[in-house]
Parts: sequence; structure tokens; C-alpha cells
Amino acid sequence: NSPNLKLSRQTIDTFVCRWIMKALLDIEVDDTILDLMKYLSLRPGSYFAYMMEPSATKITSDEQAKEIKHALDRFALIVQNSTPLLAYDPPHGNFNMTKNEFSQLFSEIICFYVPLLGVLIQNLFEYIPVDHSIDHTDPIEVEAAVLESLRINPPLGEVNTILSRETMLNVGGENKTFPPGTAVASSLALASWDENVFADPLVFNHTRFNLRSHMVSFAYQGHDPSTMPRRSCPGKNIAMKLGVDVLTALLEKEEGE
Repeated sequence: NSPNLKLSRQTIDTFVCRWIMKALLDIEVDDTILDLMKYLSLRPGSYFAYMMEPSATKITSDEQAKEIKHALDRFALIVQNSTPLLAYDPPHGNFNMTKNEFSQLFSEIICFYVPLLGVLIQNLFEYIPVDHSIDHTDPIEVEAAVLESLRINPPLGEVNTILSRETMLNVGGENKTFPPGTAVASSLALASWDENVFADPLVFNHTRFNLRSHMVSFAYQGHDPSTMPRRSCPGKNIAMKLGVDVLTALLEKEEGE
């Protein structure tokens, strides 16, 4: 059966902070690191909130901007001193970034992903019906259940891009032409609820024949762990590992009770 358990969002966010640092960097998160991550990722007006909606997130003073920059630098130093980065040698694949530059970038990516992974975990409780049968011994079926929860509620609601050439788009049933340089947003949520693609789109059904081929929750059509299209979520495989591991553990726990 599906997980019949409710956790507070604070509990989920704390778990995600500890999991991502241990899984990626082999760092055990203490209270100091946890407070720093929550400051950067989870509080109102956080660095994450600013990256998502810079126009709506007010940084009211130079002092506040300095505080956020100082917190990011502290977090980047923790990342830089982690075990996986001790022998860091900038290969061509990392654009010859120094260890400090890579640590700064990786820190910002972690700050961005913590809230999104929290949504992924929360989806498992909110969108998988408690009477829905899922075989926790079948990793393919568990993965499908995670994918379906992400289809119903994509953690990232839209993808923004800038048109490189003149493009015709249908807006409100009318074709309109937009010039190069126009900023456009593609709604992943609306695409995921398109009843012409997914029958009964708001009903959870992890056995959909076209789930893997047509879902867009990772900012491109389909889901294939072995590929990484240019305009796709760079953390999709990490997110899926977290979702599958957590759902499997929850289902095993329920079966044992």
C-alpha cells in the first residue's frame, strides 16, 4: 500500500538537508550547518527565494545582501573542505574552474535543490492515495509511483527561456509571432495536467502507459536516467534516488507494522 503517514514540512526539510549533504559530500550535518542551510534555502527572503523570484523577493539593504553573501561563503567553505573535494582537480568537463569556484557553484545548486526535494518528499504523502497498491520489492514500480506524484505536482512549476529566433506561439487560441529575445515561460504543471495526453490527469495512476515517455516534470519530455538533454534538470537522478529510497523505506515500514 501507499505510505499512510504525515510528516511536517519542517521535518521533511530537515531530513532533506541531512540527506543531500551526506549523499553528495559525505558530510554529517550538525545544528550549525543545518541552521545555515535553512537560512539560505528555506526562510522567507532566502537566497533560494531570491533566485526563484528576484523581483518579488526584497533585499532591503546592503547589509542584508552582505549577510547572505557571507552565509554563502561560509557554506561554500564547508563544501570545499568535504571529502569528495579534497583531491579536486579541475578537468575540462568543469570548464577548468578552481576548487573555490566549483564549491561556490555547487553550494548555490544545493541551496536551490533543498526546497524542491522537500516538495518531492511531500508529494509522496499528499498525492499517493493510502489505498493504492505499490509493490515495494519492485524498484521499477516504486520509481513509477514517484514519477506519477511528480507529474501531478511538479516541484518546479515552470521553465523560462529566451527565444533565439522569431517564433509563433498559440496564446489563448490565437497564433502570435514573437521576436528573438522574448522571454517565455513554459508551464510544466499545465502540461502535466493536459487531458489530451494523460487521461484523468489529476487522478493518481502510476501504471499510465505513457508516463515515462510524456512526463515533463524534469523540464524535458520523458524520463530516462541515462540521458541528460541540454534543457533538463541537472539533479533529476539525485531527486529520483531520494524519492525511490524514501518511498521504498516507507512502504517497508508499513508492511512491517
